[in-house]
Amino acid sequence: MSRRIRLRATELDSWQWSTPDDALSLLHPDVADRLTALRSNQPSAVYVQQQ
Repeated sequence: MSRRIRLRATELDSWQWSTPDDALSLLHPDVADRLTALRSNQPSAVYVQQQ
């Protein structure tokens, strides 16, 4: 199994390193919601149902 992420040139316009807090505004809202739930300090599996 490869340990690299491979993208076609057309799949990536730019990239940047980001802190988790800054990433929330850059991510798709559904992914940002999951990340926020994950970081809530409640030890559990993360499942966020769309409303």
